[in-house]
Amino acid sequence: MDKISATQAALLGILTIKPMSAYEIEKFSKESIGFFWNESYGNIHKNLNMLNSKELVQIIELNSSRRLKKVYQISALGQSKLTNWIEHKPKETLIRNELLLKVFMSSEEDIDVLIAHLNAEILELRNHLKVLEQIDVNVDNLPIGKFSKILWKVTIDNGMTYCRATIDWCERTIQTIKQYERG
Repeated sequence: MDKISATQAALLGILTIKPMSAYEIEKFSKESIGFFWNESYGNIHKNLNMLNSKELVQIIELNSSRRLKKVYQISALGQSKLTNWIEHKPKETLIRNELLLKVFMSSEEDIDVLIAHLNAEILELRNHLKVLEQIDVNVDNLPIGKFSKILWKVTIDNGMTYCRATIDWCERTIQTIKQYERG
């Protein structure tokens, strides 16, 4: 059986919710799975074309106010491939954290820069946390099944836990650096 990539599985999974255009998929993914899975519009479009050539999605052309709108819908074969993908063990997660790398590689001369990076990370994560909290509040209003809502909520919880833990780590790291500076 021809395998699909995780990107293609993500697209198929999104299309199980409802048929969408490439633009709608990009917007939806940024607002839902964007915290842990990101794709550029170009990559989304390229993979949708590949899925269409494998007959895993179907294209529905809708008349928009100005032109035809290309909407993608998961096919029965696409649903089967998605189910097969879900059944296989996930690949090992490769962690690439540039902030952590910079912390590890820095020296005493970099203290001010490190503290600035850590504070920027705290700010960014607090913003992510607000977004995740808002998504969490709105999950119950989504047109998805009860079990899907439970899965979305536990995924959101993972994101919020990550944000809180990393904020805590950044704050403790800043304190450790400042204690070192004081002697």
